[in-house]
Order: sequence, then C-alpha cells, then structure tokens
Amino acid sequence: MEKQFPSFLQMMSNYVKSSAKHIANGFKVTTEEQYRNRLQACHSCPNLSEEKRCLLCGCYVESKAYRISDYCPDNPPRWEKLTIGQDGVPVSIKSTDNAKGEDNNTEASNKV
Repeated sequence: MEKQFPSFLQMMSNYVKSSAKHIANGFKVTTEEQYRNRLQACHSCPNLSEEKRCLLCGCYVESKAYRISDYCPDNPPRWEKLTIGQDGVPVSIKSTDNAKGEDNNTEASNKV
C-alpha cells in the first residue's frame, strides 16, 4: 500500500500551527549547517514524497527544515528539535554597560 498525505484539513492545521510558532519565535531560522543536516535526513527518509513533501505532515521539507521552531514528525524524529531558551520560550537577555560591566536593569542592580 502506498503512503498518502494527511487530509487537506490536517495539512492546513499543521501549516497554521507551524506558522504561528515561527511568528511567535521571531521568524528565527536554522544555520546553514543545521539546514543541510535536516534536509539530508529528510532526503533519506521513506516518508519523503517525490514532490519533496513529508508524508507524515504534508509540509514541503525545504521550508520545514529552514524554521528553527519546526521539527520532524517521525517517531523517533530524524532531526533534533531546536529551541531558543527553556521549553522553546525565547530568552530575554539583559543589556550591560560594556565599559563598566554593570547591569542596566535597575531592579537587578539595586539588589544587595
């Protein structure tokens, strides 16, 4: 039996969720090396269609591999999930005065 794409409704749901995560993650993308590694894993996967789409989620792998917030839906995943900060929540970085090395966050710098 030949593998088929998920239903159109499921593919649209996957696309909307993926796009929302990508937007929430600040449109962050993989490095060139991460992108190549992800595509290499996809191209050796039996779930890759002739159209270069994932048969598990319906996404085009070239787009999916580019977004940091996207992941491989296979079990186990063929490429590691990349996140920014703990549990995928973006990290807030405090600025410092480079000349003095002091924290510009007044709440933190007032603590003894």
